Amino acid sequence: MSVPFTTVTTYTERASLSVQLEEKLGRPSRGKKLAHAVTVTGLGGTGKTQLVLRYIEKHEKEYDCILWIDARSEETARSSFERCCRAIGLPIEHVSGPGRIQDSPAVQAVLQWLRGGAATRKWMVVVDNADQLNWGVERIVPAGEAGSVIVTSQDGHASQLVGRRSEVVVVEGMNPDEACSLLLKAVDKERESASEELLDLSKRIVDILDRLPLAVDLAMARIGSDVDDSDEAQGAMRRYLADFQGHQDRLLQSNEYIAASQYDQTVWTVWEASLTSLRGIEDGQQDIRPVAFLTLLTLLDRANIQTELFRLASGGVQEARAELNVDLPLWLQKVLAQGEDEKWDDFYYRETIKPLIRFGLVRWTQGAWPGLTMHGLVRWRAAKERDETACWRWYTTFCTAACVQKSVEAGTAEFRRHMLVHLPPIERLLTDGDQSGERDVSSMWTHVGIIWEDEGRWDESEELFFAAQTGRTEKLGEEHPSTLTAMANLASTYRKQGRWKKAEELEVKVMEATSRVLGEEHPSTLTAMANLASTYWNQGRWKEAEELEVKVMEARSKVLGEEHPSTLTAMANLASTYRKQGRWKEAEELGVKVMEARSKVLGEEHPSTLTAMANLAHTLRDLGQYKMAFELMGRSVTASTNVLGEGHPKTIERYATLAVWVGSETGEDDCSLSVRAIRRVTDLTMFPKMALRLCGLGGINGP
Repeated sequence: MSVPFTTVTTYTERASLSVQLEEKLGRPSRGKKLAHAVTVTGLGGTGKTQLVLRYIEKHEKEYDCILWIDARSEETARSSFERCCRAIGLPIEHVSGPGRIQDSPAVQAVLQWLRGGAATRKWMVVVDNADQLNWGVERIVPAGEAGSVIVTSQDGHASQLVGRRSEVVVVEGMNPDEACSLLLKAVDKERESASEELLDLSKRIVDILDRLPLAVDLAMARIGSDVDDSDEAQGAMRRYLADFQGHQDRLLQSNEYIAASQYDQTVWTVWEASLTSLRGIEDGQQDIRPVAFLTLLTLLDRANIQTELFRLASGGVQEARAELNVDLPLWLQKVLAQGEDEKWDDFYYRETIKPLIRFGLVRWTQGAWPGLTMHGLVRWRAAKERDETACWRWYTTFCTAACVQKSVEAGTAEFRRHMLVHLPPIERLLTDGDQSGERDVSSMWTHVGIIWEDEGRWDESEELFFAAQTGRTEKLGEEHPSTLTAMANLASTYRKQGRWKKAEELEVKVMEATSRVLGEEHPSTLTAMANLASTYWNQGRWKEAEELEVKVMEARSKVLGEEHPSTLTAMANLASTYRKQGRWKEAEELGVKVMEARSKVLGEEHPSTLTAMANLAHTLRDLGQYKMAFELMGRSVTASTNVLGEGHPKTIERYATLAVWVGSETGEDDCSLSVRAIRRVTDLTMFPKMALRLCGLGGINGP
């Protein structure tokens, strides 16, 4: 046997991977002429070599000969073949000059010896660390019908060395129990006998290292050294945590404890071969830049970088670039490019990701919003590759583009919540440039602020909108259209926070300025009027709200027509104000117009029609027209269930409202009795549990 080392004394069994390797090595090879062949792939530092060594220790008696080839480079491979020659007693011819590796006398001697003993000798060859495939490593992989080959590599394409359809074992980070068991060996403890404090400290350490075996092993060596120096175990672990928080870079780059570790690399150096291969790809083509793309990903939340983000950014990138006055590199323009159908063409996105997947630097995630994830320490290492200024500019433009598109897309509101973790930290966003710089950063603040506002995060949106308004006022003046838009956005956040006075103050300014600059019937002026009316409405200032709403309705009717959606919205708002004043007949007259027009233009089951139907039902009930009110609300509930689904908030609200009405009319306190009554005025067969709970709270009376 010519295996130059064994598993380290601190080796921690990884049972599921060992079972996989044994099972797959037991299957006949489907590739080259070999009895068995397996490729062990995965991110550098995950313990592939140690896994193979453990297999050899358990099964060495089953083989007549086991040879080990270090395939990190052509030079290490030559040395390995010469060592193998000496181990099996083959003479070595010395030649001048390196020549091609397949012509090396030692390589030829070993490969011929393996082929020649096919009928009588059961052998295994391990081709270890075949991380770079560009120097001819495929020419040194042996063949022979009695032989088995294991290849270990960070490169997912290494399986082709033993046949495209060969068996593969993918090695990733340790599970929490395995990682803690490894770390505790630093203090000569088993998990079962460790104290609660020691277990908690070890779990915190392996979590910050994202359970990468290499990182845990080096941490174990450092902690073990401190314990040997008479420190107690808990103190050594607490010190490591404190040091990592303040000096992460030094700890992960230091080679001080390599000699005490099972690895001969640091976290800094272990992925250098993969990064070198990726840089080679970048040198060969300008439109595929995997390293640059990886550095961009480090600024996003690494847990799940959803593909949907890139689709959204593709739709908004032209507007974002124009507003921010930013040029993006060619490779990123292609990643976000749209096809002739004006939809995202994801070809270059997929082409750029392929090499990152190949070397295990990112992995695909599945679920409702599939995307990419990366190991925490890969994120740390890749971040060291980025040009901070350029990458921040790419990132903020990318996020702005995604926000631009998300704001104009009505669907998939659920994804907006997932976007928040990827958006730039507000503190840094607000210090990124100024209005006199190259970029109009106030546009970025505005677009990002809209996403926070739409998600109900008023504090965040207020901070961004206030900055945008202040910046535009200083640069453009108080009555510039962009400044007025920023004011309106800030007022909207105040209004949604219930800060009516602050909202009113800004809305009056916006309305007066737009009226003076653009005219009373300009759409922007009418929008400003409607916003101010809404603020008055929420303060119970019905007459002031009514005065503005009449102006808005009449102007929109005159300019856009009575059946235009904006006109109908204005009518609906005025009808709501009439209801609040107890002017039921006027509210009914407008409510009927809105419902009939929306039904005619949009259809009976359009969400806007259903809202008009429910609003009119409230008005009719206030007028004492109970039968008609019940019938309309019943129709609204049925259609909402069909169109929006039982779980939609509007469906549940209308269910609950109808339940309360029935209960109040019948005097039935038991919601289940009300439900049976509801079924008599609708064609429903089910009632959501949430609606039952809402009934118990007294119902919902608003439209």
